[in-house]
Amino acid sequence: MNFIKNKIYRIIDNENGFSLPIVLIVFIVFSILFTSAIFVTQVNTSQIDSQEDNLRAYYVARSGIDMAYAALMQEDTGGYNLKVDRLIDQGLNSTINHNDLNVPQVNPIGTVDITVTVLADEVEIHAESQMIDDSETDRLTFYFKKDNYSKNRWENK
Repeated sequence: MNFIKNKIYRIIDNENGFSLPIVLIVFIVFSILFTSAIFVTQVNTSQIDSQEDNLRAYYVARSGIDMAYAALMQEDTGGYNLKVDRLIDQGLNSTINHNDLNVPQVNPIGTVDITVTVLADEVEIHAESQMIDDSETDRLTFYFKKDNYSKNRWENK
């Protein structure tokens, strides 16, 4: 037992080269921590960029639907109160797109394709947005009742 104690004391009391392993261990630990912090930061930045692009795509689609709805609610010069009334009178599955509505398709961050379709008891405005850099797309649909334009619902497909 004394032999082991003496051996341990001799190792502890021997200071030749003792600081080098400690410095190396501390350096390795800090290197691992620093590398982990950089990795976590990069992953978080990537997630934030993806969320921002997804949100932008959603709002491009939402803006397209808002513009299409506004175009449909304009007064009609051909004997109908509103342009949507003319579309409804054309019958079930009547479809128009953004070109028919004179809605611009391109904005600085993305494009939007708009389709308006008359269904059985409601009108569907569907928008598909695509970001300019092809990073994200979004599909959004707005429905409103044919007999009461203020009754509506949203669907994110």
